[in-house]
Amino acid sequence: MRPFFNGVLTGLLPSTSLTLTATIPVGTAIVNEHEITKVETTRLLPASRDAYLDLDIHGRYAWRIVANGATAPTVGVNSIRICKLVTDATKIASVIDLRDVIPSIEYGDAAPVAGTYKQGDMVFNDDPDSAEYIGWVCVVAGTPGDWEAFGLIT
Repeated sequence: MRPFFNGVLTGLLPSTSLTLTATIPVGTAIVNEHEITKVETTRLLPASRDAYLDLDIHGRYAWRIVANGATAPTVGVNSIRICKLVTDATKIASVIDLRDVIPSIEYGDAAPVAGTYKQGDMVFNDDPDSAEYIGWVCVVAGTPGDWEAFGLIT
């Protein structure tokens, strides 16, 4: 568990839809020191509204529905905001990602050469020595992304 972060580790971001049914995919988040893993779930949304999706410390989704274009409601107590979904008369027209995505932290002896990483992900050197680096950070997302060493040990 990473108690110093609040945000999403993986997933939880719905997509646009040709209907008013939102599908929230599986994912994991940290909310006030609690790691929460959710299974896929669906929700029928009202037409012509903005729907804000929050996740609380107990793993419950909270939907905050407002008029299209209205001011965003406050994030619930002990919750994190996932996204804003905008509906029209028949469908989910757009999804705005409002997640704070938590960087992944791994351990190894070099920057990754395979796998998909996002900007900010880190690999800590699991066997550092003098004149070596403490680790590597992904500076451009990709497969495997662009990595830079940090923390030269002198």
